[in-house]
Amino acid sequence: MEPANLFTVLRRYWRLLAACTAAALVVGLLLTPAGNAVDNGKWQCKVAITPVAGAADTVRADQVLSYAQGSAVTTAAAQKLHVTDVAGLTARRTVAAESTQMLLFTTTGPTQASCAELAQALAEATITGYAQESKKSADESIKRLRTQADAQQSQLDDLQKAFSRSNANDQAKMQPQLTTATAALTKTLGAIADLQNYSQTDAIQQWGSIDAKELGGSLLSSPSRGVRLALAVVLGLALGVVAALMLSRMDTRLRTRDGTEEAFNLPVIGEIPRLSRRLRRLREPLVTARPEDPATEAFRSLRSTLLLTGPDSLSAQFGQGGLDPDDRRVRRAVEPAPVVLVMSGRSGDGRTTTVANLAAALGETGRQVLVLDCDFRQPELTSHFGMDEGPGMAELLSGEQLTDLVDLIRPTRVPNVAMITGGHTTAYPAALVLRAEEVLALARRHADVVLIDSSPLLNANDAYDLVQHADAVLVTLMAGNVRPEEADRVSELLARTGVPVAGVALLGAEVATGRRNRSLRLPGRLGGRQPLGPAPERTELPRPAAAEPVRRSSPSGAAAARAPAARAAPGGAPAGGRRPARRAGVRGRRGRRPVRRDDELGAASGGAAAGGAGGDHHAAAAGRGQVSGSRARVLWLAKGLGRGGAEQLLLNCVRHADRSRYDIEVAYVLPHKDALVPDLAAAGVPVHCLGGAPGRRWPLRLRALLAERRYDLVHTHMPVPAVAARLLRPGGRRTRLVHTEHNLWERYRLPTRWANALTYRRNDAVIAVSHAVAAGVGRRRAGEWLTVVHHGPDLGGARRLARRAARAELGLPPDALVVGTVGNLTAKKDQATLLAAFALLRERQPDARLVLVGSGPLEAELKARAGGGVLFAGMRADVPALLPGWDVFCLSSRQEGLPVALMEAMTTGLPSVVTAVGGMPEVLDDGVQGRLVPPGDPAALAAALGALAADPGLRERMGAAARERSESFDVAGAQRAIERVYARVLAN
Repeated sequence: MEPANLFTVLRRYWRLLAACTAAALVVGLLLTPAGNAVDNGKWQCKVAITPVAGAADTVRADQVLSYAQGSAVTTAAAQKLHVTDVAGLTARRTVAAESTQMLLFTTTGPTQASCAELAQALAEATITGYAQESKKSADESIKRLRTQADAQQSQLDDLQKAFSRSNANDQAKMQPQLTTATAALTKTLGAIADLQNYSQTDAIQQWGSIDAKELGGSLLSSPSRGVRLALAVVLGLALGVVAALMLSRMDTRLRTRDGTEEAFNLPVIGEIPRLSRRLRRLREPLVTARPEDPATEAFRSLRSTLLLTGPDSLSAQFGQGGLDPDDRRVRRAVEPAPVVLVMSGRSGDGRTTTVANLAAALGETGRQVLVLDCDFRQPELTSHFGMDEGPGMAELLSGEQLTDLVDLIRPTRVPNVAMITGGHTTAYPAALVLRAEEVLALARRHADVVLIDSSPLLNANDAYDLVQHADAVLVTLMAGNVRPEEADRVSELLARTGVPVAGVALLGAEVATGRRNRSLRLPGRLGGRQPLGPAPERTELPRPAAAEPVRRSSPSGAAAARAPAARAAPGGAPAGGRRPARRAGVRGRRGRRPVRRDDELGAASGGAAAGGAGGDHHAAAAGRGQVSGSRARVLWLAKGLGRGGAEQLLLNCVRHADRSRYDIEVAYVLPHKDALVPDLAAAGVPVHCLGGAPGRRWPLRLRALLAERRYDLVHTHMPVPAVAARLLRPGGRRTRLVHTEHNLWERYRLPTRWANALTYRRNDAVIAVSHAVAAGVGRRRAGEWLTVVHHGPDLGGARRLARRAARAELGLPPDALVVGTVGNLTAKKDQATLLAAFALLRERQPDARLVLVGSGPLEAELKARAGGGVLFAGMRADVPALLPGWDVFCLSSRQEGLPVALMEAMTTGLPSVVTAVGGMPEVLDDGVQGRLVPPGDPAALAAALGALAADPGLRERMGAAARERSESFDVAGAQRAIERVYARVLAN
């Protein structure tokens, strides 16, 4: 990111930066002590204490430790150091028994001297205090022993007296007692002597000198509190910058010119800088209130561009400012004033501000402008002209005051600008615009230009009903207010009307500085008008045939065939003023690439034919991407080759690949998922097994394969092998990367999503299997070059069975109602909901049968849940042969891309009941080819199945519609579309 763009992002998220900085400052104030603190952790000292010689038997380290940990030692040390903060000293020392004969004090301090003094004071206090405690204990023991000795002496005296009075025989008997008493007294007196000696000497001593070393401290414990708070502010600011950059990466809302043009597929004909709050509060247009303001100049530039690129009737009004009133009325009777509808996708897009200022700018040219306020939901136009509400468009369109239009035209304080206010709405707003044509026919004769302010297109239908009566449409967009998918919806709705679209006015624009010397791009006259003079001839590089994105087709697929012809306009300009798509390979700002979409269901071969020489363009592009006309080496990389939908697409596409241009090989990671390997080998495609589970050594084998085979292009499927391929791509950018997105990003596990996001920009192109998947990719990586390709089933060589034979294959009754589903038995397919719904259906249709084709980790659990009438058919390779034996096809998935099984069922002519997830609503219309139900709702699923079960005629009609829709499923066309992506990235 360039510095200017970085500053733009930081300015956008300045509140986040301020909040993070303030939070860090508050945390710093709370966690750091007030004033200039002392760094007590800069120095560390250690001192050891051991028993004195000869006292090892009587002194143990645990005894000394118990005394040293008491408060008496710290208090004595504080008194010695003349310190009153005993708690502070306690925090600066630790004491532990290193062994049974050694005690270790560890102290800290701001200086070596203070640290050593504390260690010395603690050691001396421990030695002195322990000696005193030992002496006190010894004195108590001596006193007790002396009492005991006195008693023993008295007993001995009594024995001696008795011994002296006894005869020889008695004396012999008393001699042992006398000896025992003498020994006991001698022992007690010896103990007293030992204790007296022990109490007069120290029992413990300091061993060695004090060991001191410098720890260095930290900024957080700096002596200056200002330094600590400054560090907290810096850390908070850094956290805010990181958070702002992350939010900027995740935020795909349109803010720049390039992003707006790519999302709307329309030119940006005006960029209005963001207005300050003071300017937004003005009660008159900025053009008249601040004539010299940069935003005023931007509105004048928008006016000039609109006049140059607008309809003939708008640009032909030059010079009429000097006409007298009679000539002006005659001119308007012959050439009614053009009507320009200003519209937006969402509220808050600056539509009303643009109307007011564009009217004032047109008034400066001498044109008389009539502004019509047709925003009946949130009318704000009167505040921009400093006017009060009154009768207006609501009364005209409701028929209350249609007889005299002139009475409702109110002059404004802006020269040459008049206005009809919104009026007082009594009817529903959508009903008012039904008479718009009659009112606009009268309004055209009272001005040189008519400007209309309308409701947001995505919020109400008013603007869509008004657009058919306009001569030109101007779309407004507030930077940061609309997402790409919303812009695409607006563009699609406008394309259906066929009304010329002048372009987009981008308000609050952020002008990045990543490119220099950018030239102005004008779309040419609207309505197919020729340029003012002949353009100089120039040689252009061949470009792909599908130069303009093809929008979503009608359900029957006919609209897709008509779209190229309907878009063409005289003189080669796109109808409706829509500019041609950019040349393939030309990057926009920040590496953004235009979003490209092939035919709705991959029928790209027909699109190439409609493009005239489009096929030659593709061949030329392919030739540029190859060396000396040789075939390009392509590796398809997948996680596994089991019989899943995504894997089946690989096999289908291989059978229709252009082997004269591409040498295709396949590699896969999981060796146990190899069901399709024989089919690929039979098709003549080399297959490489990387032989390992994710997280093991398979990435090293992949790296060796890429280095050895030197592929020109690697086409990845599934996120885990795709991430590895992006990280291991050899030869810099020589090997091109194309990735097919089969699922919604939200369904991936969090580590997978992060790894995918961090490496996604290494893709040279991305293919999405449905528009829903493409929208998910666009929200996260709007800058990628995205192509939507709807695949189709390959049933050309499939074995077909009659209904009874298909049922006999599975052992099903010939007359029972059969509901079938195909898919791996996993949580995302949610067959548990289908089993619950089928149980409800069986209450009304006891003879109904449910067939589940597939296997997976939940098979045992689902079999335990299943009731009567449920058949688990296991993994089958002949699904197309079994489909004629079913009455209804069903998918209860919680997530899907675009399932091949559904398209196979529709091709067979089965009505389908599926959940409205992923790309399934794009190929199945609710109530036409089947029913769409919410995911995870057994009752809704059972109701839809019950309606089809009870009405054979409905099943037949929906099945016929499904078969008709399936005619647009074209796996060969899908492969041609993929190969056009190959040609594009190889050519670049």
